[in-house]
Amino acid sequence: MNKSVYLFLVIFTNCKESKAVSKPVVTAEVKDTLISKTQVQKDIYINKEFFAGDEMTDVETFKTAKTGIDSLSYSIYKERNTKNYIFSLEKFLKNDDVEKYRITDTVNLKSADVTVHAETVGNSKILLLKSNQKLLKKWTFETNTNTLHSGSAIFQAAF
Repeated sequence: MNKSVYLFLVIFTNCKESKAVSKPVVTAEVKDTLISKTQVQKDIYINKEFFAGDEMTDVETFKTAKTGIDSLSYSIYKERNTKNYIFSLEKFLKNDDVEKYRITDTVNLKSADVTVHAETVGNSKILLLKSNQKLLKKWTFETNTNTLHSGSAIFQAAF
């Protein structure tokens, strides 16, 4: 055989073998770790409907207050066994015997030291979430003849 053909075959074989080695292999241990990370928080998530006073296993209620915008309120929850907090924006749905709410948005926090401020700008109501005067998130809700519509939320993350 010609030396150049032989050299080509050796290089070609080595390249194929290196590609086979570089493919990632997902083991059962890795799969379990990935699944457990997505299931860490079961109590607070967007679109969850709950009743006032519901028991929660993963978090403790730290603070709850009205926003001053129609039927919106917020809660700050402390995650059990961690130093983390979750801010939850909630919409009041109905009050048959017990108040019912739906979580419309959440923000993970390192501290519960945040301020929530509502203001009116034209036909919109704006809700601001700040920490140390730094804007964490901004929601804008469109109003129409004194009726609040679940408006477009404008998110400005500053994490």
